[in-house]
Amino acid sequence: MIKSSESNLFYSNKSKKIKILEVINSLKTGGAELLLKNFVIEAKKEQKYSVDVCTLYSTNDSKDKKEIEKKNIRVWSLDFKKKYNPLSIIRIKNIIEREQYDIIHVHLFPSSAIVALSSLFLSNNISYIFTEHSTFNRRRLLKIFKMIDALIYRRYLKIICISRQVRKSLVEWMPQVKLKTEIIPNGIPIHSKSDSHQLIKKYDILFVGRLVPQKGIRYLLEAINILQNKYKKNVKVAIVGEGPLGKKLKTMCEKLKIDRSVEFLGFRRDIDQLMKSSKLFVLPSCWEGFGIVLIEAMKNRLPIVATNVGGIPEIITDGNEGVLVPKENPEILASSINYVLEDKKLCNKFIQNAYKKVQKEYSIEKYTNTMLNLYSNIVKKHAK
Repeated sequence: MIKSSESNLFYSNKSKKIKILEVINSLKTGGAELLLKNFVIEAKKEQKYSVDVCTLYSTNDSKDKKEIEKKNIRVWSLDFKKKYNPLSIIRIKNIIEREQYDIIHVHLFPSSAIVALSSLFLSNNISYIFTEHSTFNRRRLLKIFKMIDALIYRRYLKIICISRQVRKSLVEWMPQVKLKTEIIPNGIPIHSKSDSHQLIKKYDILFVGRLVPQKGIRYLLEAINILQNKYKKNVKVAIVGEGPLGKKLKTMCEKLKIDRSVEFLGFRRDIDQLMKSSKLFVLPSCWEGFGIVLIEAMKNRLPIVATNVGGIPEIITDGNEGVLVPKENPEILASSINYVLEDKKLCNKFIQNAYKKVQKEYSIEKYTNTMLNLYSNIVKKHAK
């Protein structure tokens, strides 16, 4: 049990911490999962708050879970095998009720639906927050889900959007939530110094992300083919990540005759090291809520070429911190990659501008302070 001990004016001078439960589907690889891990570890430093984590699915093999628990942060794992299990409503309800949390902060679907349903059987003294992490999901393709989403969002006091574009797309889908949305960009741990320039550059191009249609990896592979045939450029490419398209993308490399140039490295823990040993980071996404991997690349002083979609242009200003290209256009993508790789002066400009920006705007310290202040304000208002 985590005991409450700090003095808090919000609770009629009782000695009590603000208790928060962060709920997410799992602690497997992903931008939302990485953000949550970094946040709870940083928030642990603040004595006024007690932050626990709850996952719907098994996370026993997750290194992020072990890293969180090493910091003496409690992780509740419901260990469900199926995505939709009605028992999860009861189990989360029981945890919230027993531990007497003040705030439940939810990330991703179906966690949002499970918590919304469990909230119907809980005290009105609890405040619910949801973070919208993406500009698109498949539910928005069918009108029937508009009614379902309306019921879900109604249960949340505040909806955090990780970029302006995420907020815009959400409000277009669900106009009634506009007044309770707030934009809080993602953050990451940032070191004061990087040794990226001192390492041997093993790869010319690096991609990191899930191997799913959203990430537009097929357009990157087509661009590599164009680089080799049109620009006569032999590049070494690393594709880092796992996902359902893995086998299909490898077959595509063979057909394009670029399989000797492209390495599929699977899931990796040494992303910082891979970034420091690469010349260029490419994110060819078809849609993207934020792209936390971009600020990882910025932190590691890696020049960037990315698509001009979703929240990406809020992070990267074209020609200032990197190059932005249209989505699904391998010709322009290839041309831009070639342009950046050929111009060292331009690369240095991007690196310096991007590193300054990530330090100023996207540190995990800034994100955590903003989020904890939000929690405090919500609890204070609720206590009145």
